[in-house]
Amino acid sequence: AATDMANLGGAELECGALGEALRCLTRATRSLASLGRMPDLARSLANLASLLAWVGDRGAARDTARRAEEAAATVGDVVAQAFARAIAADALDDGRAAGEALLAAAQSLLDAGDEERAAEARARALRHFVRANAIDEAQRIGPTLTAEGAMIALARAELCLAGRTP
Repeated sequence: AATDMANLGGAELECGALGEALRCLTRATRSLASLGRMPDLARSLANLASLLAWVGDRGAARDTARRAEEAAATVGDVVAQAFARAIAADALDDGRAAGEALLAAAQSLLDAGDEERAAEARARALRHFVRANAIDEAQRIGPTLTAEGAMIALARAELCLAGRTP
């Protein structure tokens, strides 16, 4: 039931039902921790960290991502570990530092075989570099993006320049 609740929370997060996602992921995380189910706990924590970052609670997102990374490292889940690193990086306050950390996380995700999340991390790095007016760093990312990743990055960069947060 705890794993199902974590999966439901992840689905709710992807659908944008943030309140329901928070309820499900919080409940699942507590249950999985009490059961000692580390593989599922790592992924549930990573999703919870992503949600916390999405709603703007950067401190809680960084802390939860750190816990997710530790849980993932314990069970050898390199994808969850790299995803947690990307979330923690995205929640950093310094744009240049966030961009660099996201590029490192993107490489870890790529090494772990998760090309989709790696492209997302590179697009997020570009967003942070644009916000920080770090144009040289932003231009360095261009050649590393796939066509799909480049479109995502371009849309996010345009939103940043327009003063909106994607």
